[in-house]
Amino acid sequence: MADRIEVDPTALEKAAFVTDGLAKSVKGVADRLRQRLDAIEIPSTGQPWGNDKMGKTFVEGKNQDGYGPAKTNTFGGLAGIQTTLEKFATGQVDAAKTLRNAESGSTFNLTPGNNAHGGRRSGPPSSP
Repeated sequence: MADRIEVDPTALEKAAFVTDGLAKSVKGVADRLRQRLDAIEIPSTGQPWGNDKMGKTFVEGKNQDGYGPAKTNTFGGLAGIQTTLEKFATGQVDAAKTLRNAESGSTFNLTPGNNAHGGRRSGPPSSP
């Protein structure tokens, strides 16, 4: 176990900005892919893959493992990555705020003359 942990809230916020940018990039990739596929695919006619045996096998696969299910899984996976990165970014921002608040509170409480929670106590020490 570490003897000491050090976190820079400003660096953590910068990391959150990068993480959020990655989430937006993943969304952009998914959106562009969907737009391009929507422009060439016509599900009702099976085009461009064809609605003959070869086209249907390509789209459906032998055990629902063809292009169609793979496409669905790909978009689901991209959405999952985007959501995860967004949650990471939010967590990084929240952690930076929490660290700043904790540091601010500790600094206030340890400043001489602030009798809120820190500084010198009068009377006997409290029992644990």
